Amino acid sequence: MPTRPYLRLCSALLLTFLTSALPAQVTIAGRSVAIHGFFSQGFMKSDGNNFLTTKSSEGTFSMTDGGLNVVTNLTDNLRVGAQAYTRNIGRLGNGHVQLDFGYADYRIKDWLGFRGGKVKSALGLYNDTQDVDALHTWALLPQGVYPLDLRSQYIAHIGADMYGSIPISRLGSVNYVVYGGKRPNDRSSGVYYGLADQGYTNVVQTGVNIGYDVQWLPPVKGLRLGHSFLTTDSDGVGNLGKMPLTTTATYTQEVGYGEYSYRRLKFAAEYRNEDRTTSIWAMGRPQPDRIAGLTSFFASVTYRCTKWLQVGTYHSRFDFNANAVAGLAPASSSHIYDQTVTARFDAAKYWTFKVEGHFMDGVASSMSSHGFYLADNPQGLVPKTNLLVVKMGFNF
Repeated sequence: MPTRPYLRLCSALLLTFLTSALPAQVTIAGRSVAIHGFFSQGFMKSDGNNFLTTKSSEGTFSMTDGGLNVVTNLTDNLRVGAQAYTRNIGRLGNGHVQLDFGYADYRIKDWLGFRGGKVKSALGLYNDTQDVDALHTWALLPQGVYPLDLRSQYIAHIGADMYGSIPISRLGSVNYVVYGGKRPNDRSSGVYYGLADQGYTNVVQTGVNIGYDVQWLPPVKGLRLGHSFLTTDSDGVGNLGKMPLTTTATYTQEVGYGEYSYRRLKFAAEYRNEDRTTSIWAMGRPQPDRIAGLTSFFASVTYRCTKWLQVGTYHSRFDFNANAVAGLAPASSSHIYDQTVTARFDAAKYWTFKVEGHFMDGVASSMSSHGFYLADNPQGLVPKTNLLVVKMGFNF
């Protein structure tokens, strides 16, 4: 086996031992500062297709990520925090350290607060917590809804939030977030690899996200229900061969979700519908609009067998449909359906170990990236893929 995976794994283990010695709370200039970190190291083996820009059909350890965050209160109402994050999953991330979030948060009342900076985006059940591996049973969150190759496109925005929690008498309470800002642009995101599969080069995309999330916590223990909305205005430039292109696009997402915990059982489900309209100019001339519809869904159940063992399963679905734009973009009617089973072992304090099997039908379209790329599968994509994921995680 190549040396590089072993070096990556050893580096991750060394980082674990170094960071585990750090205190979670320190005092600086009389202020209590919370310091937390995490990393995970995974292994993937697939048949059928390579997945997530890795050589998973050969077996790969190219599945590493980690982060370190610092949070403190400057006053009773003002909190600041930041997180550095890095990942190396095939071609995703390439080991570059990035600012995952960095914000100032001023809370006036329970029902009114403001955040500004690079802020995690509230979207569905898990978008703003998807990097906290210890919170989730899964080695890979449902990829139809939370595709790992698109993480950097949706996890945060550079702008501002208004948020709060409002009690509603005997009906529980409502948490809300309203936000807007610039969408981060990650050149190692799956968006760019998918476009490259179709022959697009020198692509640069910029966008603005505006959205909200409303979550109802009824007076039923363990239940939460919510609705999210997100609209993105995106501008792009690039080339198809030698042909220069410019695009303007509007993406609109509607999300409904729910989660219910009862004793050792937890049920969760989320549904998303996204409409995309893209106007295209080729060599300065307008082309027909590209109209696309995306639907994604997952339903899951987990059961805590013992203090150290949790098992679960989910079914995830992603469908993509779009019209053709002659000479520029092919029509698509594609999908990925994924049935997953998982066992999570809480081996020791701060340590998790997960074993997960995925049974996938379909590869969707490289015009809407969800893990499968032609560049990583030069022999051609086949319709079915079985995937084994083994993942070790540490947090403090």
